[in-house]
Amino acid sequence: MLRINSIAAAACVMVLVGCGPSLETVQRTMDQATLGRYAVEARDPTIRSAAAQKLTDQVLLAKIVFEAKDSEVRRAAAKRLTDQALLAKIAVTDHGALVRVAAASSITDQALLAEIADKDECMLVRAAAVKRLTELKNRWPIEPPGAGAGGTR
Repeated sequence: MLRINSIAAAACVMVLVGCGPSLETVQRTMDQATLGRYAVEARDPTIRSAAAQKLTDQVLLAKIVFEAKDSEVRRAAAKRLTDQALLAKIAVTDHGALVRVAAASSITDQALLAEIADKDECMLVRAAAVKRLTELKNRWPIEPPGAGAGGTR
């Protein structure tokens, strides 16, 4: 009796039917390279986005943000990025407004956020930058702890 595991069976069905991975397949997949491939190559935009949302590999996420044609996939990947330099580049240069919103929402550089809030052509991106600035200002005190009217201790 021939036994085939479920992933191999799903791969065979994909090849035979030509429909690509299912959402269930993406949800069960842990391999970052496979998820990266799904995020770029799957026919279904829902599958591409779901795969990008599961990625944690920063190199793959950056590759997707800069190379994927689908702006929803780029947005999903940008939301998972942590590299501040890459986020800054995306927030300023990506042609998709929602991708820029996703990047601006994770930036910690207040000067850059102020520039985006002032200069971006899209109101949504400017609003995201203002929201992020407000979050950061509410999180961090204006004066460092221990500094008072008398100066440092």
